Amino acid sequence: NATGTGSTHGAGINSIEITGTTASDDNPSEKTSTTVKLSEHVISGIVGGSMDIPTATVYAGETALENATVVWNSTKPEVAAINTETGKIEFLAVGETSITATFEGDDTHKASQSFFPLTITGGTYTSLKALQDDATATKTPVTIEFNNVYVNAVTASNAYLADADGYGVLYYQKDHSLKAGRVINGTAEANLILYKGQTEITDLTYTNLTFTDGALEPTEKTIDAITAANQSTLVKLKNVKYTSDGNFTDGTNNIKFYDTFGTEVTLEADKAYDVTGIVILFNTTLEIAPRTATIS
Repeated sequence: NATGTGSTHGAGINSIEITGTTASDDNPSEKTSTTVKLSEHVISGIVGGSMDIPTATVYAGETALENATVVWNSTKPEVAAINTETGKIEFLAVGETSITATFEGDDTHKASQSFFPLTITGGTYTSLKALQDDATATKTPVTIEFNNVYVNAVTASNAYLADADGYGVLYYQKDHSLKAGRVINGTAEANLILYKGQTEITDLTYTNLTFTDGALEPTEKTIDAITAANQSTLVKLKNVKYTSDGNFTDGTNNIKFYDTFGTEVTLEADKAYDVTGIVILFNTTLEIAPRTATIS
């Protein structure tokens, strides 16, 4: 049994004889060859899950050897670890490993081994906050359940996704087909990555997604209230002054102006504006990309 879904692997595949382990025997060729056959098992899983250690049976020809002991090993225990006390293989991190069951042989039987590949992917995420919390610099295949996720804005390669709770992620894909003013629901596969401080998903599958019309109203915020969690969300700043060095300021706090969409007016230094824009996170710097800017 395995926690989560995964494809299965048949029994008795990838069983090999181990040579060179019986050199101390005077007549190693007279020992009986053996094979290790495994019960059916999964070959993929998700982080945080586990599977039962398969049953390993050692055969000499067609005869099962009673009381034959096998030793289990994971070539990358940081990805999947063998826990013989619980009888589980525990899925610890995204990656690939090989699980081996080795029969070390005895006075009359040659050593042999059976092995199978095991791929661990990311888990299922039901919120944009959870995606933010788990994003790393390494691309991680994950499953995402979109629950009323809004497409705030798009460019040729980027779609800025947000939810009503004020969390957002960036969808990066060249020539993607997402449209601003749509709401996403459904389940999809994607790669999750942290790029220059910003949570991104790539390689999104669309098969099980639905799209409806809808848009989020901008959330009115003060500059100091904008945090990294608000990346890709649509916010409104009121009565902030545009400075000659490319910032908006309320007199105490600043946020950098990021020109990616263009605004309806040419911004003039030292004038105050009401600004509606997308929050951008670049490394540790918070920026705002205005969609509209009107003089206060």
